[in-house]
Amino acid sequence: MNDGRKRYLSVLPELPLWVEKCALLLREGSKLLENHTRNGFVVWSAEDGSGSVVGEPKPSALVLVQAVSAVPELLAFADNIERVRTLLPGFSAELAFVFSAPELFPPPPPDQCREMSLSEIAAQDHLSDDRLAQLSDVAEGGVPVAAAFDGMRPVAFAYVASESESLMNQRKWCPKAK
Repeated sequence: MNDGRKRYLSVLPELPLWVEKCALLLREGSKLLENHTRNGFVVWSAEDGSGSVVGEPKPSALVLVQAVSAVPELLAFADNIERVRTLLPGFSAELAFVFSAPELFPPPPPDQCREMSLSEIAAQDHLSDDRLAQLSDVAEGGVPVAAAFDGMRPVAFAYVASESESLMNQRKWCPKAK
């Protein structure tokens, strides 16, 4: 891992807002271009189809154009949205809200909740083909899929796209798959 990635990983706080950006910095094959003053960067992954502008982007729009040509969406934040808008005048922007987790997670749900195995997911004939394919793809990629059950039937599913070490440790209330 190069020094730029290490530097940004060490300064980005471990908050939900930054988890995906840290995951992009850690991802092999993602692109990172920082500005010359090192107070901002653009990171993206064509494989993930996502990217972010953190801090002050380079004064030239070329870096941003390179990123948006590889990914369908590029995230910007309150501190840099106007600069990004200026550098990408032909692009539309939409508002997004980020919800931060409380200091302590709520107690475990009253009904059974646990991680499901890929074979358990495949056996769910009550799910739509799209939902079954989505959950199977996620599980095949090694991402844990949790389910809440009504009796023996899974009725709600959850998984994360990016996860930090401390957030992963918060997941202890959901037992592993059988």
